[in-house]
Amino acid sequence: MRTLVDVCESWNCTWGKVLWTDYFEPNHFKAHPQLRGLLNKATKLAGAAGTKGTVDVAVADKSIAKIDEIEEIFWATKK
Repeated sequence: MRTLVDVCESWNCTWGKVLWTDYFEPNHFKAHPQLRGLLNKATKLAGAAGTKGTVDVAVADKSIAKIDEIEEIFWATKK
């Protein structure tokens, strides 16, 4: 169980770096109105109320789903 907790904690560190909330600019939020909510939900899911506070796989899956949505928007801004 300790190893699982260590893995979850390391993912939280990684997710904090992945969720570059300061990368997105006002024009990105205008083009993708759902982005602000996605960033907010993903940040909460990666924090103490989410994966950092539990080892529940369903919570981790929700976090990954939000990050996947943010990733799609990120790559769309690079086009």
